[in-house]
Amino acid sequence: MKLKLHSRVVYIYAIFIAMSPKFFYAYLIGATVALLLAAYRLIVIYNEVSVGAALLYFIPAILLYYMAYKVYHVKNDRELM
Repeated sequence: MKLKLHSRVVYIYAIFIAMSPKFFYAYLIGATVALLLAAYRLIVIYNEVSVGAALLYFIPAILLYYMAYKVYHVKNDRELM
């Protein structure tokens, strides 16, 4: 199913809203919580986890830390202008 032009514009606009500096602390807190939960899962079920499953546990934390990093740079760029 192809996306219509209107839905593509809304999707791109949603990405720019998500890159707003006001979400920096939300991304940072979410990434830290995701990292702690992943570490807890690995400690509790140590023998039953494969390497692939461990990577899947850490992907949300990595993505949220990346978003916090990108938002932080957007915030600094706006302050310089």
